[in-house]
Amino acid sequence: MVSVTPKALADSGNWQFEVRLNTHVAPITQDLSAVSALADGNGHEEKPIAWQGDPPGGHHRMGVLLFKPISPRPDSITLKIRQIGSVPERTFTWSLGNQ
Repeated sequence: MVSVTPKALADSGNWQFEVRLNTHVAPITQDLSAVSALADGNGHEEKPIAWQGDPPGGHHRMGVLLFKPISPRPDSITLKIRQIGSVPERTFTWSLGNQ
C-alpha cells in the first residue's frame, strides 16, 4: 500500500508530500527520489530535490518527498511513483484551483 498526503504547497519554499509505504510481500528497496516525479496539468514532470525519510529496505517506510514549486502554479498536480511492488506506476492527483 502506498499513501501520499500533501503537507506544504505554498508558492515559496519546497513542496512537501508525506509518503507511507507498507508491504508484507518484499522489502521496499527503491530510491524514492529516483522513482518519483511531479507533473503539472500539461504533463511536464519535475524530479524531487530530496527524499527525507527511511532508507531503502524493510516492509514499512515513511518520509517526505520535496519538490521545487511549479511556476506558474498549475490548476492541478499529479505525483507519480513508479515500480513499487508489482505496480508499474501509482498516481496521486490534487486540484490546486486558485489557492
